[in-house]
Amino acid sequence: MQVMGGMLNQSVGVREVQAWWARVWLMFWWLAVQTILCPVYQGNLVAVLTVPVFPPLLRTIQDVVDSNLIPSMNDYGSFVPEALKTSKNPTLATLGERLYLEPLTPPDTLGSLFRQAMEGTYIIIVTVDYLIFYQHKGGLTHSTYILEDKIYKSYMSWFLPLHTPYTTIISHHLSRLLETGVLAALYKQHLGSLFVSDNTQVRGDGVLNLSHLQGAFILLVLGVGVALLVLLLERLINTPSSPATLTSSSTH
Repeated sequence: MQVMGGMLNQSVGVREVQAWWARVWLMFWWLAVQTILCPVYQGNLVAVLTVPVFPPLLRTIQDVVDSNLIPSMNDYGSFVPEALKTSKNPTLATLGERLYLEPLTPPDTLGSLFRQAMEGTYIIIVTVDYLIFYQHKGGLTHSTYILEDKIYKSYMSWFLPLHTPYTTIISHHLSRLLETGVLAALYKQHLGSLFVSDNTQVRGDGVLNLSHLQGAFILLVLGVGVALLVLLLERLINTPSSPATLTSSSTH
């Protein structure tokens, strides 16, 4: 109570304000500034100063090159390392020069690289489908993300058992679905949530803005609206009825 009393204490004498609209304005001003704006701003300021700032998300391969992360992949004889080093694209060439090749150690081929990635030092280069599989296998879907920007595009393939009947018919219809874009739409819909998107919000600037304070003002408007509604109901319920006019007649 003492703290609230100090917050609501004003140096302006209310009796000095004669106009009723000025008193109403002062009431809303003191309520908004003293009890809403200042505490909410101080609370958000404490949160910004105490909560660690997260690094911004990487969205493109150029972001990877500009960062301090080490690109890495397993050394399983892929053409990717040599293709990156000899690429005419300066971004890909720089990526190839910094590429670290981890010796292949089955069965946990990506275990060491993922541990380094979780520590914030490495970024892993591997096919998207295998990354998705390893994310789900290790329960890392909420702590890691996959760049939507790709180094190279691969072909979509179907593997059928040996001596599968009607292979020609199945391949024809699958190819038609691929050509019409149906498979691409289903694939994007199924895997879209696993990639970083433009709607992903990461607190990396540490700057307070109006969006941090809008919740308190929404509650203020709702509270004032409810109070006005209650006041209106009280006025309607407790309005005294007009007294009846009594007439009397006298006979002489």
